[in-house]
Amino acid sequence: MITLSRLKKNFGLKVKKYREDSGLTQTKLAELIGIEPASLSRIESGKSFVSSVILHKICRTLNVEPVKLFDFKDIYENDLPKCAKIIAIAKILECLTDEQLDFIYGVIATLKKD
Repeated sequence: MITLSRLKKNFGLKVKKYREDSGLTQTKLAELIGIEPASLSRIESGKSFVSSVILHKICRTLNVEPVKLFDFKDIYENDLPKCAKIIAIAKILECLTDEQLDFIYGVIATLKKD
């Protein structure tokens, strides 16, 4: 189960993503939804959460369904623990040819030297 802290942080990241995709600054979006820019900054950073009224205004202004702001799959894909990433990479590597594996091994060996 997701913690409240993680929920607020992920929600804030989604608001920021959709705001940036819409070409709006924090100041402009805050103005359009009737809150202070500092309040929007706290929402986007996960330090505070929104009321249902502000949620509705954000969705209407950014032209996004509320469910999209709570869909965190893309965030979790970029936030996998190291072990899960290694397992995912191993599954990809299983499908490669010997030649492709040799190439990937060379790349990894080069990275390890640094």
